[in-house]
Amino acid sequence: MQISGLNQLLKKYKSEIENLDKQIKEKKEKLNIVYEAIQLLQQEGVIQSAFSLSSKTESLSEKYKGFSMNRAILDILSNSDKYLSGQQIYDEMIKNGFESASSDIKRDVYITIYRMEKHGKVITRRYENRKKYMIIR
Repeated sequence: MQISGLNQLLKKYKSEIENLDKQIKEKKEKLNIVYEAIQLLQQEGVIQSAFSLSSKTESLSEKYKGFSMNRAILDILSNSDKYLSGQQIYDEMIKNGFESASSDIKRDVYITIYRMEKHGKVITRRYENRKKYMIIR
């Protein structure tokens, strides 16, 4: 009886260890995704300070007031005949009255552009080690 009890314990602990190994692997994959996202945001200059400049910037018009972020970005890119940086897009949005409840609009602009690129709405080119974007026409 003692041997069968030990075998049961052995199977139980092996199973628990396999489950923990699987969880560790999944957590490491998620951690790598976070590291890659942070690195991308640093390269794009999104991660610079802990506050958004939008609260300090006066808008010159209300063109983008009430616009969704997607709509504002697509409008800015469709009205440009050259590639624009994420910073230029952000500046244009803020200058023209874009409003959001977000605590970091600039970060959200870069994330939205990234998603648009993944969905084939914008194309990217590198200029002077910076990404610039244009709408696909």
